[in-house]
Amino acid sequence: MNSTAPPNLTVTADNYSSIPVILSWVTAVTSILAVAVKITTKITMSRKLATDDYGMLTSLLFSIGMVAAVIVQGPNGLGKRETDLTALELQRYQQSSYAKDAMYILSLTTSKLTVLVLLYMLTLKSLHRNMLFGTAGLIGLWGLSGLFVSFFQCSLPQPWAVLSSKCINQNSFWTYFGVMNIVTELILTVMPAVIINEVQLTRQRKIGISLIFAARFLVLAPIFAELYFRNTASSTSPNRTFDQWTVVVCSLLVQCLSIVTACQPYLKPFFISLESGMIRVDDTRRRGGTTRPGYYYQENKPNSNGSSKRSKTKPDLEQNELDTMKPHASEPDERWGGYSQTSVERGSQEEEQVSIHSTSRIIRATTTYEVSSKDRDQ
Repeated sequence: MNSTAPPNLTVTADNYSSIPVILSWVTAVTSILAVAVKITTKITMSRKLATDDYGMLTSLLFSIGMVAAVIVQGPNGLGKRETDLTALELQRYQQSSYAKDAMYILSLTTSKLTVLVLLYMLTLKSLHRNMLFGTAGLIGLWGLSGLFVSFFQCSLPQPWAVLSSKCINQNSFWTYFGVMNIVTELILTVMPAVIINEVQLTRQRKIGISLIFAARFLVLAPIFAELYFRNTASSTSPNRTFDQWTVVVCSLLVQCLSIVTACQPYLKPFFISLESGMIRVDDTRRRGGTTRPGYYYQENKPNSNGSSKRSKTKPDLEQNELDTMKPHASEPDERWGGYSQTSVERGSQEEEQVSIHSTSRIIRATTTYEVSSKDRDQ
């Protein structure tokens, strides 16, 4: 069979190759979109990329490499009876399986380390950072050990001959790898809640952010399924190429969910900015004005009382939420012999009417800051 020919998409009792091939395309597109949203949001908000962004791009490249290997595996024996394959198909199947395992391990390792980098930027406590360093060391050792074993799982000069009798106990190795995968996922799910608990946010916001990181629980289901199918697929079975299609499907889901959940903290700001941008463009078009792309705020001139008004878009409010959560009070200022007062006022009635009657559902929040001073009585 020509390996460059398009795979047969028909599913029969002896041919399931189309299922992992189709799923590989779906997971690839999903991962690319998730990373694209993360990168777009970061560039829009900060105008530059950080270490976690480059780490996620690296994980995506390894994921695409895994998908490419699965696409090669499909027409060369994956999901087919081993007895029906030619010697050339068996060789290509084993070589693509060898490459797939390496890309799988690298993609998972880099995506986990990327989450740790993001958490590192959220905390300044030495205890939390030491915990992150320890977890990074654990994940690094897990990934390196898995990569080393996968490179030399069979004897030289053909370490890719995974169907030969000159290989290690592959079920034992992948059981170790899967168990450690579960352990590290649990750590990455619990640790954000510990770190977020120390941030100056309301309880509701802390719970919401912790739940975003807790979405990594979704990765556990395909990991357990992968462990189950790997142990039920016997290494001495005469249909090893046929039995492996369920394992490959689970592996594709694991690496895809690992990338998507790592990008999830950036999905909400993206959709908020997208929604507010569409509302702003629609309202400006209705009024016959012009639009400005990106995140911005509009600052008005001070009024007669010396107070100024600044109206912010919703993404600005989301981005500055940490600052606005801090408590403010009217207290004497010993340095200046007076006092400072912060007040929040509603907008004018005309502005409220525009907001209420707008067909584009504009929500306008106007905050007024008033600062005054008095001489201290002697």
